[in-house]
Amino acid sequence: MNEERLKLVVPTNEYKEQVMQYRKIFLENDESLDGCAGLQECNTYEEWIDFENRLSRKHGEGYVPSDVYLAIRKSDNKLVGIIDIRKGLTDFLYNYGGNIGYSVIPDERRKGYATEMLKQLLPKCKAINLNRVLLTCDKENIASSKTIIDNNYKWLEFYDYSSKVKLTAIYDENNEIIEWYFDIARKIGKDNGIPYEDDLYLDVVVTPKGEIILLDEDELKEAYNKREMTKEEYKNAYKEAEQLMNKLKNNKDKLKEYTDKYLNQLLGVI
Repeated sequence: MNEERLKLVVPTNEYKEQVMQYRKIFLENDESLDGCAGLQECNTYEEWIDFENRLSRKHGEGYVPSDVYLAIRKSDNKLVGIIDIRKGLTDFLYNYGGNIGYSVIPDERRKGYATEMLKQLLPKCKAINLNRVLLTCDKENIASSKTIIDNNYKWLEFYDYSSKVKLTAIYDENNEIIEWYFDIARKIGKDNGIPYEDDLYLDVVVTPKGEIILLDEDELKEAYNKREMTKEEYKNAYKEAEQLMNKLKNNKDKLKEYTDKYLNQLLGVI
């Protein structure tokens, strides 16, 4: 893949018509304008590029500054995607959107552009001292999942909407499992097509050797003491964790078989 096909540029008037046409296409297709800093809410380009004032007014204390970039194809100066960096994480963004959002125009998908956009954005993250970033996607969204895979670690997230557990499988550069990480949640769900979890603090880790470790009991107790949860929720956190740990006993191989299947599926379509 030629990484020089695209350039990431800040929005300028040069791309005004293309950005508004981008918006029109997504709205007509009833698709989410991810990574576009609320473009769907703006009727004019001038309103959209006033990011700081517009978004700070909208989100108030929950506002997180962000940088927005247009992905422009060098060969014909066409806008093929939009991507943004959120410079911090609120509780909402931790559960819903992460640090980075992006989208690619429909007729330019499946060409590797999303991966290019992400790779070019990561050095910009480091330049603003954002050394770790969170990206999220639905387990059914193969295209988004494979974009998150880079040349080093691979993170696969599995949202089971019928349970209260989210699984993250972490692999190294050799596709060897590092750990399986289970988040215990009050609820797993979707909002406008975006998966989310309402975290309940306790986490369960399974190591490559099959060891099962319960984490963050101190955070759970602190939240309970601060009355951030009810006594019933406190008990349910332990109940969910205990049931999960019992299911995981002596089932490391089945767990590996399950997550390996999706890893291989994703690697096979890159």
